Amino acid sequence: MSTCLPNSLITFIYDMLNLVVALPAEAKPLVDHWTLSRQDSCTVYPLYAATGIRLLVCSPGKNAAVLATAFLAGVASTPENELWLNVGIAGSAGYPVGTPVLANKVVDDVSGEIFYPTHAFHRICASSSVVTVPEVENNYGGSNVYDMEASGFLMAATRFAPSEQIQVFKVISDGPEAPPEHLAKDAVSALVKGTLAPLQTLCEELGAVQLAANPRHSHSHQWDCFRNRWHFTTSQQHQLHRVLTALETFDAYWDPCDDCLEQLKTAKEVLIFLEAQRKRFIMRLA
Repeated sequence: MSTCLPNSLITFIYDMLNLVVALPAEAKPLVDHWTLSRQDSCTVYPLYAATGIRLLVCSPGKNAAVLATAFLAGVASTPENELWLNVGIAGSAGYPVGTPVLANKVVDDVSGEIFYPTHAFHRICASSSVVTVPEVENNYGGSNVYDMEASGFLMAATRFAPSEQIQVFKVISDGPEAPPEHLAKDAVSALVKGTLAPLQTLCEELGAVQLAANPRHSHSHQWDCFRNRWHFTTSQQHQLHRVLTALETFDAYWDPCDDCLEQLKTAKEVLIFLEAQRKRFIMRLA
């Protein structure tokens, strides 16, 4: 039995996810994972898209990331309500090759500008400071992660959306024991492919954050009824948004006064019940 979510369910979790990557080799596993199609109408950048997702390949460097992210914001109809994610490889002496890392701080090595992405969700993977450098870094300092795009991406994206909807996700590709000059394209793709599970979780968590911030979906009244009946923490509210949205894709709606829910006393019990219903629908499709 397949454990993959149907693509229609994956993309319904958020209104629009905008991904910015530097290299075609980084893009390939993401394009394959989400079944994205090349948009021939865009001649400025390689742009791939499917329902709910856009991916743009910007080429390496901070300035390239600034321009590409601003371009993608121009394509978006409501960029302030969308999700923004920079995905790519990075170097570090503090983490083994293949480790996924979420930036909790991004420092521009040239300008000194600092960004602090907001993590309004559970821990998904390791988190670290990312230093954006103008050239490939060979002198890895401490446990920092080094890349060439993150600060440029954030410089542009933070003009269009709140920080909790903007994240930088890196996979460690090189370090003192694995010099970057030996990194082949196939190896880059394999590294990104190896982090698809935590990346997918991150996207779903971001979707929950987005839904909580913009409760304009058709289940918003239903969500209010749940929240009024049980006490949900902020994290549990994000989970509730996500599972109600997923159930809605199957035309499944749950009334808090339903007999199945009437006996449940805590928000945790409610979430366990709704999650079990979501998995039951997915198993029918698998």
